[in-house]
Amino acid sequence: MELGVARFDTADMYADGYSEEILGKFLVGYERSNLFVTPKVSPQNLEYEDVISSCKASLKRLQTDYLDLYLIHIPNPDILLKETRNENAFTA
Repeated sequence: MELGVARFDTADMYADGYSEEILGKFLVGYERSNLFVTPKVSPQNLEYEDVISSCKASLKRLQTDYLDLYLIHIPNPDILLKETRNENAFTA
């Protein structure tokens, strides 16, 4: 932070979430609006409900109430992208 770094990339699969815990402890001392936090969901958690659960767990570990960008870490050929989203939440 002292060198101007304000973007943080992590993932729930790094050390089984421990990297998010470490980052969360570090970020507590800084103004959240000055940071850009980008966690990623693991490929085995790409079913819709699993994405929601994983996101909530990341928020808790990161000790924040929002994420700036949430990414799929690695696509999973066994889980179709359409299964990752809730089609009922989208309107045409």
